[in-house]
Amino acid sequence: MFDSAIEHYKEVVRIRREIFEIDNGAKPKLAVALNNLANAYYRKGLFDEAIKNYKETVKIYRELVEIDKKYMVQLTTSLVLLGIAFGSLNTEEDKLAAEKMLLEVKLMLEDSIVIGSPQYSLLIKLSKLLNSLVCEE
Repeated sequence: MFDSAIEHYKEVVRIRREIFEIDNGAKPKLAVALNNLANAYYRKGLFDEAIKNYKETVKIYRELVEIDKKYMVQLTTSLVLLGIAFGSLNTEEDKLAAEKMLLEVKLMLEDSIVIGSPQYSLLIKLSKLLNSLVCEE
């Protein structure tokens, strides 16, 4: 099931990259495609691949937030998912990376754009999951 999703999203990412080379305005759609690919990798248990794609998604959303704050919710979501992926690896280094993501996410959850978004309650639940991964003994 996830193999076909991964192949599909890889193709979407490839196409979005080609479009992005021509049209810089396609950056948000590339970020969505990368995030979907990362989600499929995560669901399959391929955490390293998920992290690689979440990192690229976060990088793009950081650039987009510099231009337009409306991408703050997507950046926050991507950071939470990246932190969860790091937390799933269970190494001390990865736990520290997840903790860093959690600290940044907590600050973002105080942003008025994020608070006013329809995704806010989901982001709170995801951040609690991330917190549990970071704080488990």
